[in-house]
Amino acid sequence: MTSWLGSIGLTAGGLMLRNLLSSEPNPNKVLDVKSVQYSDRNVHCRDDALVLYISKNNSYEIVLQRPCTETLHQSFSLYRSKELPDAEIRFLQLKDKLPPLITIAKEVYNLNGIQKLCDILREHPSWTLAHLAAYFPLNDHFQDPLILSILNAPDENTGISPLQLAVKNGNLRTVQQILAAGASLEHLDYEANTVFHYAAATSKEIIQALSALSTKCLNLRNFKGYTPLHMACLADKPDCVKALLRAGADVNIAATEATSSPNNTPPGYVIDFLQDHPNKLYAQDMKFGGTPLHWSCSREVINTLVDMGCDIDSLNFDKRTALHVMVLRHRLDCVVALLSRGARADLGDKEGNTPLHLAAREGNTAVVQALIVFGADLSY
Repeated sequence: MTSWLGSIGLTAGGLMLRNLLSSEPNPNKVLDVKSVQYSDRNVHCRDDALVLYISKNNSYEIVLQRPCTETLHQSFSLYRSKELPDAEIRFLQLKDKLPPLITIAKEVYNLNGIQKLCDILREHPSWTLAHLAAYFPLNDHFQDPLILSILNAPDENTGISPLQLAVKNGNLRTVQQILAAGASLEHLDYEANTVFHYAAATSKEIIQALSALSTKCLNLRNFKGYTPLHMACLADKPDCVKALLRAGADVNIAATEATSSPNNTPPGYVIDFLQDHPNKLYAQDMKFGGTPLHWSCSREVINTLVDMGCDIDSLNFDKRTALHVMVLRHRLDCVVALLSRGARADLGDKEGNTPLHLAAREGNTAVVQALIVFGADLSY
């Protein structure tokens, strides 16, 4: 029996069982307490409404005392520990964030609200008050002078701004409130992500709200070499892809490391095309990246996009041109349209396959013949 108990202690299930059977209380659980309970405790340190007490048995407890209530006796125990260094670190994490925020937003001054605040500050101790307001969201308080003063301050660990956090969480109303308060749309996090990179995986409504104010950062690459348009493709968000294109995303910027040589292809914009032909692109192909040429559904669409400046030999994430894609999709009319406009038939994808290789593999005789007629090199 003893060996069996010892063996389960080494497994995840055993650890869970041991935790369930343990009588050790959660030190981070917020408790509703009375101030009179602490009348005989020594104060190790105090900052505004936050107090770190020492008990007679040399344990430590952080208590929040009525920063925004008329009740003299209501308090909350936020953290309990037998280790002074742990208690001091937790006190420093809370002292500049918790009392000011619940003074600004009195609606969170309750057991559940304070628990959520403490939990998120434990997970993100470097967030500012503006980040906390964006996260919860406290939409009625972005005009508060204290929050306004740090509205564009980044998280010191990731560089994310409060606006970027609100966008990431997909909360349109919060995004609108932060924009109305004057948040910057030009901020970059520590990975060089713009607010549009975060918006790329959310909704067309958020992209529209941002682009209505500024599109200056719409076509920037992050450190992985992706523009917001690439990010929307990777997230398989066709509505966001279309919203970014309508906002003026450049379809000719290749996904490449941001430190590499600059893109020499002339920019390509398809705003007018999408306004006139909103349903002429295959949404299911967008997740593979590329340009609207890769997602085209007809010869007419291809000719229109080439005339608008789409790079005919641009590559998607698999290093395939639009010609590769049309061969794989068995779209003979699109293959002919691309070849007629000068698409290169000798380019290999990431596995080295040219369009002719793919057509032969697919057993599509008509496409093979079209490629040969337009000069595909049979020696590749």
